[in-house]
Amino acid sequence: MSFYVSYNIANIILLIGVFNLIIALFKRLDAEDNRDLFVTTCGVFVVTAGWYGIGLSTELGNAIIFHKIIMLGSVLFLGGYVTYVCRIHKIKHGGYLMVPGFITLGGFFAHAGRNISGDPFLNNLRLESVSGVSILVGDRGYMYWAHIGFITIVALWGAVYATRTLFDKRKRAERRVLINSIFFLVAGLFQAITQLIYEANYYRIVCILPLTWAATSTIYSILSFRYHIFNYDTLARKSLINDIGAGFVVLSDTFEVLHCNDIAYTVLPEMASGDSASSKPSTTSSSFPFLSGTKSDFKTAP
Repeated sequence: MSFYVSYNIANIILLIGVFNLIIALFKRLDAEDNRDLFVTTCGVFVVTAGWYGIGLSTELGNAIIFHKIIMLGSVLFLGGYVTYVCRIHKIKHGGYLMVPGFITLGGFFAHAGRNISGDPFLNNLRLESVSGVSILVGDRGYMYWAHIGFITIVALWGAVYATRTLFDKRKRAERRVLINSIFFLVAGLFQAITQLIYEANYYRIVCILPLTWAATSTIYSILSFRYHIFNYDTLARKSLINDIGAGFVVLSDTFEVLHCNDIAYTVLPEMASGDSASSKPSTTSSSFPFLSGTKSDFKTAP
């Protein structure tokens, strides 16, 4: 099988996988986290489709159009990704991190195809061929490297928060959160290695970055909706419970805490300290895994 045929098959399979993930997330937009992931995945789909379009292009003008489409998809990906990380880690001003990215992406969009002498983005943009697949290359300027540096910073920023999750006892106790964090770190390392390989062989290989984006998204989709490892439905319920603005606790028949939102987690240790004469739950650790007593212990005195 030729490289050209393999390239087409790989792109089609991955685009189908990402599209299925978009559909699955669209059906679960009741959770705010899923809305961010939906935007991010739409960005992955647009970027992958754009690079695939460049690979099939025979004229520079058509390749530049696809290049502009890639920039639009990158805006969706960046916005969704940063918003998602800010939301799940409750980062108030993390959104400002998107500004440099939007500036550089806007520059790529505006400068594509103009071939300005000494262009700081991509000068002397041209269409070349690798084993029958078209690639769009140019002389990389300092703004190109600034953008690569920005991408690296954003990736490290997300990796730091994913790593912090692994050391957070409360969050690490949830199997889904733990697996999500590990998957994110492995996928991020995979992306970093891919970026290094591509930059080191810039004029000699096709752009493999969107393929790795699409591959990780497809794997995530299969693990989530075929094998329910990441369990989006649990994520949706948890997001809704956390957003109700009141303490919410689910107890078993033996008064074991099955679930509680952030507000309840803050209030219950105060209840356990004896501030309330009518409510006497006791805790065995900071995460209060058990509440002891009988139903009569929880009745409010008249």
